[in-house]
Amino acid sequence: TTIIKKSIRPAGTAGVHPILGSDIYFISDNLNGTYGLWKTDGTTTVLVKDNISDVERPGWFAVMNNKLYLNVAEATTGLELWVTDGTTTGTHIVKDLSTNSGNPQGMTVYNSNLYFSARDDTHGEELFVTDGTESGTHLVKDILVGTNSSLPRASIVYNGFLYFSTTNTNGLWKTDGTEVGTVLVKNTFVPVQFAAIWNGKMYLSDGQNLLHLQESDGTSGGTKDAAVQNVSFPINALYSPDQGFNFTEYNSDLYFAGNCFTITGGYEPVRLTLGQSGNLLSFTGEVKQNNDLLKWTTANEINTDYFIVEQSSDGSVFKMAAKIKASGTTPGNKDYSFAQSSLLNTGGFYRLKMVDINEAF
Repeated sequence: TTIIKKSIRPAGTAGVHPILGSDIYFISDNLNGTYGLWKTDGTTTVLVKDNISDVERPGWFAVMNNKLYLNVAEATTGLELWVTDGTTTGTHIVKDLSTNSGNPQGMTVYNSNLYFSARDDTHGEELFVTDGTESGTHLVKDILVGTNSSLPRASIVYNGFLYFSTTNTNGLWKTDGTEVGTVLVKNTFVPVQFAAIWNGKMYLSDGQNLLHLQESDGTSGGTKDAAVQNVSFPINALYSPDQGFNFTEYNSDLYFAGNCFTITGGYEPVRLTLGQSGNLLSFTGEVKQNNDLLKWTTANEINTDYFIVEQSSDGSVFKMAAKIKASGTTPGNKDYSFAQSSLLNTGGFYRLKMVDINEAF
């Protein structure tokens, strides 16, 4: 352990410091009552800009085009969006959005622009974008029209769109950067937080009481609780307001801290695997010429043994209607179907069970 610089006191509340190039940036009290933006490469530590401060948290800073953008507090402007190239002359405010404080946060780089949540004197706190210039900094969409705030917060880039959550309206949104291309994907119970992108899907949190882990393909119908083998309750992922989620991909699997009521009340190591049955892309049913016709499609099956089609008259008690042999291991998509007489087999509820060769399902 080595002291890098004496007579300064780093003020990062969460211990999360932005990095630009080979330097770590931090706000420090100079022990004389003033704060400033500093940088260090571990050997040389210099003051970049005096008499400014910020809150060092994830989402309150971002790097774009070899420049660092920060939520900075300065006496005459309040909290606004600033930019630095690492020099004193290259450190300045991008745009004074509000006569009080624009308070930019939730910063994410998308399509060579920086998107963030902020407020101006006309709108509440909504989604803004900047190309790094004052004239190129503007509102994307006023989701709650007028001075009300939708409070966009967490955001992530996925499948060519920027997805973000709104705190006041509890919604999952996506945008292509235009007002008309900013649309609601799904209403949520709570403001979602994004955990990871893995296996071609987004992982995020939602739930009425706890942060249920959900997987999403970016659509309303494709956003649902992440499947947990042989467990009826959803799994909850550990989240910290300062640090966010901690998800790690290792050997093609995804690891995180989580719990499930039927297994443990505390948080334990959890692993998401690619799965042996493959992904169920769709499962549909229709009545056609007095027959119940079921169709389903899977993707990238691995060691899938068979499917059980189950039927119920009340949606609660199910019985087996058919056992369908699976393809085993098949790359790409695979289509299946099953039909039976609606007149001889009454009961309009069906469900599908996918079983592997090791009897996992």
